[in-house]
Amino acid sequence: MGKNIVILVHNVYYMGGTTRAVTNLANMLDDIGHNVTIVSVFKGQRDTFFKFNENIKLESLIDYTTLNQHSITEIINKKIRKIFTQWSYPQYIHPDEPGINQFSRYSEALIIRFLKHLKCDMIISTRASYNLLVAQYAPEHVIKIAQEHMLFEKHSQALKESIIKYYSKFDLVISLTQKDKDIYESHLTSSKIKVIPNALPKGYFNVKTDKEKSNIIISAGRFEKEKGFDLLIKTIALIKDDIRDWKVNIYGDGKEKAVLQELIEKNNLNEIITLHPTTKNLPTLLEESKIYILPSRYEGFGLVLIEAMAKHNAVVAYGCPVGPLELINDEVNGLLAQAESLTDLSNQILKVINNQSLFNTLQHNGFEFSKKFEYEIIRNLWKNTIESVNKTL
Repeated sequence: MGKNIVILVHNVYYMGGTTRAVTNLANMLDDIGHNVTIVSVFKGQRDTFFKFNENIKLESLIDYTTLNQHSITEIINKKIRKIFTQWSYPQYIHPDEPGINQFSRYSEALIIRFLKHLKCDMIISTRASYNLLVAQYAPEHVIKIAQEHMLFEKHSQALKESIIKYYSKFDLVISLTQKDKDIYESHLTSSKIKVIPNALPKGYFNVKTDKEKSNIIISAGRFEKEKGFDLLIKTIALIKDDIRDWKVNIYGDGKEKAVLQELIEKNNLNEIITLHPTTKNLPTLLEESKIYILPSRYEGFGLVLIEAMAKHNAVVAYGCPVGPLELINDEVNGLLAQAESLTDLSNQILKVINNQSLFNTLQHNGFEFSKKFEYEIIRNLWKNTIESVNKTL
């Protein structure tokens, strides 16, 4: 018999890696017969970026798309906070939460009240600060699973200490990588920690185009410092005379967009690099490109690398913690560059462009490697995991 499962997420209406992963997870759990409800703390637009199965229920605690009591109160609180910060600042959400400025005491109270009155069999929480609240306020009878999408080492020391203190209250902690699992095992009972990587979307290998691949390099993600698009642009500037017959297309949105565009113009790269808006059409675009570059300064997992491999792209990434180092076997299924080195990244790009044999090897091996992350395979991991948690309770 299926369980009533709640997945608590920050903003499921926002495009991002965590949102994609949560969408896949919800659809998987629905596929295997569970009753799934997504509870998004914030709702900033009417439609979700990714598609959920029809049976999945979507709820939000604060809806900015309609001027209801909650959204009006939150808007007022944000304005008040600018004047009376101490009065409106959250008390229980960890102060080192990356998006702390999005919260007020009011929004915090809504989350805690929701958790205290949970009526479900299981809750899966997907953000460290929410995980801490779940550990403290969710009812005892509810099965609690913490899913981590951020590297443990990237949390502040204070947040790490809180994680160590409260994660022991979870029935299970899901890590995306073995390295993060090893770190958690040094603090928590190993039987409570399991690695389940992110999955490719359902039917991903079936999306094909008749177009031939072109001399296109692709990169995609949020336009924020951690994603390293500034490093990619500076790298292309070093080799622009060597890749005049190539185009570099970067897809995304974010607060760094103007800075990145200025960097492109400053280096006279307008004819090579183009910034594009976030797209739902990335699978088709990857069918047409030859190379995918991940220039991140750090990356919790890097599912987009797997997406690119599955579309026969040669992938090049910085050897940053932790995803690329686990996903890429250098010169076997991709190329790794020294973290944040412009020279090394430029050398790796030229290496794959100028060596057809190497390109063919990376393309073939990357595609075979990507099969490990097929939707159905990861779905079975979740199925077995949930069954095993039930048996141990």
